[in-house]
Amino acid sequence: MAGSLMHASFGLVGGKAMFSPIWKAMEGSPKFIQFNPALLECLKDWKYILKNMMKNPTDISLLVAEYPHYTAYLDACGLGAGGVLLAGSLDFPPIVWQIEWPTEIKERFKKHEITINDLELAAIVLAWLSFENILTDMSNIRIGLSCDNTSAVAWNQKGSSSTSKVAGRLLRMLYLRVRDKGAGEAMTTNIAGIHNVLADIASRAFKDGKFFAANQNLISYFNSHFPLQQNESWQQFHLPIEWTSRVMSCLLGKQPAVESLRRLKRTGKSTLGTGSTTVKNFKWTPYSDSTQTQKSASQPWHLLHGSGKVATAMELQSKWDKSLKHSRPSPRPLNWQEQPVPST
Repeated sequence: MAGSLMHASFGLVGGKAMFSPIWKAMEGSPKFIQFNPALLECLKDWKYILKNMMKNPTDISLLVAEYPHYTAYLDACGLGAGGVLLAGSLDFPPIVWQIEWPTEIKERFKKHEITINDLELAAIVLAWLSFENILTDMSNIRIGLSCDNTSAVAWNQKGSSSTSKVAGRLLRMLYLRVRDKGAGEAMTTNIAGIHNVLADIASRAFKDGKFFAANQNLISYFNSHFPLQQNESWQQFHLPIEWTSRVMSCLLGKQPAVESLRRLKRTGKSTLGTGSTTVKNFKWTPYSDSTQTQKSASQPWHLLHGSGKVATAMELQSKWDKSLKHSRPSPRPLNWQEQPVPST
């Protein structure tokens, strides 16, 4: 059955993220498979997915990676998570977000019941959910997420973790949402910590220290330390508690039912805050992204590195070249029909 589901997953964006309980149950090649709540819930997920694919087949273009339409830099620590949402191949206003972990998660982290790798993966999920709340349409949209935690990036690329049950729950949640929105796979790539300053500030401003000044007024801090061109201003997004609570449940050992995840809807209310500088060309409608008339990201103040420095479109694209090469099929040689078939 696992082999049949794996075959089916090739036609499902993020399908590889739905196998963690199955691989865990088969660990060590047991003579008998022991059913448990996580495995049963996983099989229910697959039942829903396969039925849903009959009505909503996967757009084949989503199975091939493309340069991200929008990008994000993110970080997590024992205090909280945060990051910035920025333009990619499409224009997007620079937005910063942050969330402080509830006390129970902080305590579990101190007791080593939750690892920093789990928290970093949770930040990846939160960044994707932030885009989902801001953009009116995620169909055929690709999101590129940069993180300085190699484990979290590897888990997302692989779709599972052999060491963390928390990671399996978070990946399941992420890709059930991706599937529901008709978006492309959430692309992740590593970034050196010294180049991830914007995200570090957002995630670490909850305690007296290097970035505590940002906690007083995050937008004013970003506007003064990382000023944008042409009187543009940073904006802040607050993810609704209904959404963050699902992520917290995954961190605390609970697995939200697929029906619970599908019920998540954007509020349609403005949760964006701005600084003293008036923001031009952006109103909370929310942001319309996937129409053919959407302009490309050519304004340099919207193209930024994780360090806050201005980037060019070519620089941003080069960062994703390795990921694209890894996920795309190898081209056939021009004379492939004349190539002899290797003997078996």
